[in-house]
Formats: sequence, structure tokens, C-alpha cells
Amino acid sequence: MRVLHINTSDRDGGAARTAIRLHKGLRDLGAQSVFLAQNNLSGDVDVVFPKGKKNRLKVAINSRFEPLMRKLLHAETDHPWSMGYAPFDVISPFLSDVSFDIIHLHWINGGFLDVAKLKQIKKPIVWLLHDSWALTGGCHIPFDCARYETGCHDCPELSKGTRFDIARWSFHRKRKCYPKSIHIVTPSRWLADAARASALFSGSDIRVIPNGVDVQRYRPMDKRGARDILRVPQDGKLILFGAMGATSDWNKGYDLLSAAIERLHSESVFTAHIVVFGSERPKEPHDFGIPTTYTGRLYDDISLSLLYNAADVMVVPSRSENFPNVCLESLASGTPVVAFAVGGLLDQVEHKRTGYLARPYDAGDLANGIRWVLEDEDRLHRLRCAARERVESLFDLKDVVQRYNELYKEIISLNGTDK
Repeated sequence: MRVLHINTSDRDGGAARTAIRLHKGLRDLGAQSVFLAQNNLSGDVDVVFPKGKKNRLKVAINSRFEPLMRKLLHAETDHPWSMGYAPFDVISPFLSDVSFDIIHLHWINGGFLDVAKLKQIKKPIVWLLHDSWALTGGCHIPFDCARYETGCHDCPELSKGTRFDIARWSFHRKRKCYPKSIHIVTPSRWLADAARASALFSGSDIRVIPNGVDVQRYRPMDKRGARDILRVPQDGKLILFGAMGATSDWNKGYDLLSAAIERLHSESVFTAHIVVFGSERPKEPHDFGIPTTYTGRLYDDISLSLLYNAADVMVVPSRSENFPNVCLESLASGTPVVAFAVGGLLDQVEHKRTGYLARPYDAGDLANGIRWVLEDEDRLHRLRCAARERVESLFDLKDVVQRYNELYKEIISLNGTDK
């Protein structure tokens, strides 16, 4: 069996990490898995990308085209928004390779794969949705908007300075270009429900397969040793927060975390230290009132595993999440998670067993959750054990990879191309 995975990046973001893990897991199973990305940022020899001066120029133009077009159309936004359009084709040679049995799509934006190309693919398509973009007219996170259920138009995320309805145009373009036989996979039940309710995927084959994590790479270690390596204080509680764009992405809830920490600090319940990863120290950092360390972007599993093990609690204050890797990695490391009860976090965290699910966007209840996890050492130990057990039983990467392998075989068999 030969599978082509397509993701814009081979390194940056949660989608890239999930896609690469699946790709490598399939190779370990004996499948011929190929990973196609816009650039080879990781230096991995298994990653292919458009080569040659002309293609590299096309890639550079494609990646900058959408933001420029939206600016010219006065259709700007502070949140992720994509048209799904690329003026230059750089990946048709890969898509036309008849030796592939499955084309597995991941996060394809940034001008990498034009949706018009999807109707030209002759092989079965599996699409793992890392966010809601495939359902909508362009937004990656619809928040409370449900226009994708009937047909996107007049997107509330975009500025209103143009008469051209880019959301309507993008939505109808997707409707025209999506193959009828596409197979949708979502990591969370929340996103599966949204896909079933959407106008674009209603009636499609939609499966739920959670993201997985390597339970050997991410596992409980000696806390004192981890803190010593990272040079963070041995005494007191360590509160961890991190995401791509941790301090700049409004959706990640840095402001809600700040409000929660301020409440805890005013109570002076315990000595604490905060570590923020995924973002450099802001020019004007928020004063939490307690010592704070910013680590910047981290890409390797070793550094991340050490961080999770050094921490007493991982806080995920996002306003919307599908199935964040930071939550899985933390739980696998035996570190409980405090988050809002939204999206796929409901699938990952068991309330008061592996962490705490706070009322959505209530900073006071987020503070309650952090306090509840940290104030009792015996309880914290039970939470740690339960967190590890949950990941081993439900989210072990080997089991997840096997589920995809079985899905591919089922699809290939249905299409009469079994090999």
C-alpha cells in the first residue's frame, strides 16, 4: 500500500506534527508512505517538496497571494482565514502519480493546494480535518457562527469594506470542487458533528479517529531532573502554558490565562512559577505577579517532554480547539490538564479525573481548576496516574496508526484497487 500525505508544513503547527507522526507510524508498519510539503523545514529525507527554481518561485508567490488579495479586497481579519486558491500549480506531478493507492490530505492552506485540484484526483481521498476550514467559506475557526450549515456568506470574521462576498465565492467553489467520494476523518466528536451538519459534507463518510502520541517518547520522568535540565526552580508549583503563537493568537486564551493567574496570585495559595512555550517573550509581557519564563518555539520531542514533566499542571485556555497535541503530550507525560470544556478537549480530559474542565471562558473557574489540581498532593498524584493511563488506553500512536491502516485497506477494497 502506497500513501501520499499532503500538509503545507512538515514542522510548524499541530497539524504538521500530527501528520508527520502518522506518516512515520505507517512506515514503521511497512506501508510506503510519502510526505509532501511546501518546504522541507525539518530536513527529513522522507519529505518531498516542489523543487527547481521555477517551482520555488511559484511556491513563494502562492504563499503570499491570499493575504495580498484579501488586503486588496478589503477583506481582512485578525483570525486565520483562507481562500483555498493558488495561482500556480506546483503539486500536480505528485497527484498524478498512479502508484499511490490513497491521497491523504491534512492542512493544505497557505497557497499550497488549490481546492480545484481535488476534483482532478483519481485516487481515493482521505481528509483529516485539523480545524474547521474544510467546512466553511474560509474561516478556520467559526466560533459561534453556523453559516457553514447552509452556505457561507457575508463572513462576520472579515472587514466589511468590499461588496465582493469572498466567503460566498470560496464556499461555492468548494462545493463545486469537492469529490463526492471523499472520506472525512476528524480527531474529535465535536468536529465530526459539525462536519455532519455542514452543507459541504452532509451525507459524506465521516469517521472519528483521535490523534495519537508516542507513549515511549512522552512518558513520566523524574520531575527534579527535568527541572534541573531546564533550569527552572525546584521549589513551588510550575504552571505550563504553550501553543503556536501562544501570546499573540487570541484563540489560545493568553488573556484568559492572565486573568486566572491574577486571581490565584491575589489569593497567595501557593508559590508558583509560569513557563510559556511556543512564543518569544512579548515586548510588553503581561505581569502575572509571579516569575515567568518564556522558552520560545520548541520543535523537538525531548525538550517538550522535559517541559511537561517539569510542570505540575498544563493549562489550555483556548476558546476553540479540535484535538490539541499539547493536551495529549501533557497527559502522556503524567501531567494533568486544566482547560475550558470546549471542542475536542471534552474527548481528551476527564473532568476531575485527569484534570479539570472549566466553564467556557470563565477565568474564575479556570483559576478554580488550577487551584483544585495543585492544592492537594495526593490528588495530584492520582491525577497524574489517571492521565497516563487514559493516553495509554485511548491515544497510543501505534493503535491510532493501525486504525488508519485498516481504514485505508477498507477504502482500497471498496474501490476495487486492493493490492
